[in-house]
Amino acid sequence: MELSILGETITRKSSDTTKYYSFWMPRGGDQGTYGVEVIRASTSGFQVSVQTKNSDTADASATTLGSAQALSSAGITKWTVTGAKEWVRYVIEATGANTPILQFQFLAPQWAPN
Repeated sequence: MELSILGETITRKSSDTTKYYSFWMPRGGDQGTYGVEVIRASTSGFQVSVQTKNSDTADASATTLGSAQALSSAGITKWTVTGAKEWVRYVIEATGANTPILQFQFLAPQWAPN
């Protein structure tokens, strides 16, 4: 039997301010429900948000949709936002002054028809 690693694992020092980005995905509608499955979270210290942009916009100029969601315990966090442009991506960033470990996987957005 083969062993597989599910999702991604992030650990950080308390002073780390690195942001972690998913790949850009084409939007499937103006409104979408986004989700992240947390497999393991040692303590709070990460949050996830969704960014959007048009194809002719630089990555650094992407805007955030809705508000950030805390990732502090195992389970699925999902939220619905509107206003998606041509491309969307997830962003995970550190919060707080602890040294957490996070194992997670991004879920495919579920789009509402326009």
